[in-house]
Amino acid sequence: MNCFQCEAGQMISKLSTLKAEVRGESIAVRCRAMVCSRCGFQVLTDPQSSAYAIASADVYRIKHDLLTTKQLKEIRSNLNMSFREFAKYLKVSEASPKRWEAGLVQDDAMDELIRLKADLPTARENVKQLKSRLRVA
Repeated sequence: MNCFQCEAGQMISKLSTLKAEVRGESIAVRCRAMVCSRCGFQVLTDPQSSAYAIASADVYRIKHDLLTTKQLKEIRSNLNMSFREFAKYLKVSEASPKRWEAGLVQDDAMDELIRLKADLPTARENVKQLKSRLRVA
């Protein structure tokens, strides 16, 4: 396929560093893109675009200590829940967990709720802190 920009080079799939804007932050993301062999113009195919969205979200999530796409999928899988069941368990719309796994970053409060409802060490630590605050033995 010829380059859309210079029309002389060939578009080749290769690992590239692209910039992403996530929640107002500029983030460098390594992912596959179609790159012109002559002018360096970059464009994403549909599958590359999906991978880019997830990679961008995960770079942001790691930077802000949020659950990554892989962790969210593992949690849902460990609970043996469909998207619908997981959404009902969290009391959110069914679309929310689908969006998170497709690259939409969950907010801090939802991330904490997921951890509290799906991660025993986090839940235990929360109970311990709550008992301390309430001065309960």
